[in-house]
Amino acid sequence: DILLAEKHYKKGSLYLHQQKWEEAKKEFIIALEFADDYILALNDLGYVLLKMENYTEALTVLEKAKKINPEDFEILYNIGFTYFKQNNFNEAKQYLEKVLSISLDKSSLTYKRAKDLLEKIK
Repeated sequence: DILLAEKHYKKGSLYLHQQKWEEAKKEFIIALEFADDYILALNDLGYVLLKMENYTEALTVLEKAKKINPEDFEILYNIGFTYFKQNNFNEAKQYLEKVLSISLDKSSLTYKRAKDLLEKIK
């Protein structure tokens, strides 16, 4: 049921913005129980897991989101950032360069973050 998924996603988003990672994780997981291909919940769950330093699980979730939308630069950025946090700079670089190549808005925060991370790798 997409309406229940959205309800839990919105709760999770509020917790995410408050940096209440455990609560956000719980709500995103519930949202995904109602709609397992809910890409916003997958991406944000991956981000929360990244912030919780659970990198392996974050990559699993983000890769699932990438399969649904392989051109979503937010997802690609989160994958790249996860690899960066794991000191896997070759993988990080590939994803971050892809973000820069497909992002239409060069002034977006995600574009700027990807560019800054790439500078740190080089």
